[in-house]
Amino acid sequence: IAAGDLPGIVIDDVDARRVGDWKHSQHTKPYIGDGYLHDLDQGKGEKTLTFVPKLPTDGVYEIRLAYTPGENRAANVPVTVFSADGEKTITVNMQKPPAIEGRFVSLGEFRCELAGQNFVLVANQGTSGHVIADAVQYLPRNAAGQSVAKEESAPTNDQQQAAADLKRLERELTELKAAVPPRPRVMSVVERPEIRDLEIHLRGSVHTLGDVVPRGFLQVVPPAAAAPLATHQSGRKELADWLASPVNPLPARVFVNRAWYWLVGQGLVRSVDNFGSTGESPSHPELLDHLATQFIDSGWSVKSLVRSIVLSRTYRQSTEAGAMGMKHDPENRLLWRAHRRRLDAECLRDALLCVSGELDRYPGGTRIRPATVADYDYVDTGFSRSVYVPVFRNALPELFEAFDFPDPSLVVGQRNRSTVAPQALLLLNHPFVRERAAAAARRWLARLPQDDEERLAEAFREALGRPPQDAERELARQTIQEALAESSSLERAWTELAHLLFASLDFRYCD
Repeated sequence: IAAGDLPGIVIDDVDARRVGDWKHSQHTKPYIGDGYLHDLDQGKGEKTLTFVPKLPTDGVYEIRLAYTPGENRAANVPVTVFSADGEKTITVNMQKPPAIEGRFVSLGEFRCELAGQNFVLVANQGTSGHVIADAVQYLPRNAAGQSVAKEESAPTNDQQQAAADLKRLERELTELKAAVPPRPRVMSVVERPEIRDLEIHLRGSVHTLGDVVPRGFLQVVPPAAAAPLATHQSGRKELADWLASPVNPLPARVFVNRAWYWLVGQGLVRSVDNFGSTGESPSHPELLDHLATQFIDSGWSVKSLVRSIVLSRTYRQSTEAGAMGMKHDPENRLLWRAHRRRLDAECLRDALLCVSGELDRYPGGTRIRPATVADYDYVDTGFSRSVYVPVFRNALPELFEAFDFPDPSLVVGQRNRSTVAPQALLLLNHPFVRERAAAAARRWLARLPQDDEERLAEAFREALGRPPQDAERELARQTIQEALAESSSLERAWTELAHLLFASLDFRYCD
């Protein structure tokens, strides 16, 4: 109900003077106006609400307080009335429903003078539970033309039963909401309530501020039609529109070059992180222009861009090197063959789990254990895809660290690909790799318990994507026989073979 539809002088919660943090809510009905305020059951003794009426004349007024009751409300709320009679504090039990119209409780009758102080102070000092304040009503006594509401009679049995049913349904609703899985959350950007220009951070320090710099576009080389910035907005939308404008080809060219790098192994501009004048020139400038234009025309569709690249002859080439090509273009800048690429750290981990049959393919969700408060010494023990593995700056998985996982504190477009001894040592000795080899061996033995030759072919197909060559088949047989001679355990022998395949170059490289 609107405050203006009630008799007398009604001061809604939106007009109250607040001290402390009060939260607006519409959870419990009925309420007056657009909701009510509560103290969050926090900051006891630090919060007050002051309701000041605009009285038309001197006189005696009945003063009422409106609130919404509930089991979590405070039963000892101090409400102080200031009037010509002085100062009087009334304790209100907000767990009980208000007796008047189901909205108001009477604080009493008080003499008010326009020349004096007239207000109601609701505080949370000494309370236990939520303190609620919806509105304060001043009703003049015996004033002509004013309707004074009377207290309702005691609720009937039907009303009591309806109230009990309502409480039960609200409790069930609360339980159902609590049982719903949490919705996925992402970090995003929102506008601040107050938009302002920022100071220069001298030498990058947030503690040393220089002159205020107004928001706007570059002054030296301004765009042809720079959009004016609204005073009540940050300018992020205008910046995004400018970056994605069809007349601005640079973002599309940079993105297309990175997509080419991700799929082919080298960018058309090889300095992927440096697209400026100090970077390299494109090896195929017309192709870069074509892909960028096509990307913009498709509405910046990444799917369409990827489809164009992977269906090309360039993407489908072999890595096999010919003598003529190696003589004239040993760095493969003209793309006469495919680049031989080592698997990224994430792909290597996923490949180990995939061959072992342990990869958790369930998409989405967080993999951070509950109650995790620090990243130091954090160890992820799950088998989900690596894209869902928690990335903590101080606790990267050892496999990630060995195989050139980028610094999570930086934006890295082109990863470093090193070949160092710790990589080989990790594949040979790390428990994670050894356990995946054992799981793969158990899987192969369970699927093909009798046929060693078929099992051997299956192991090569799953681990390397091809059948074994004759020399490899003979070496694999020898490895299994030597392992059986040492332990006579079939699982141990095939674990050795799986481990041998995981440590091979062909497992780590794409041909």
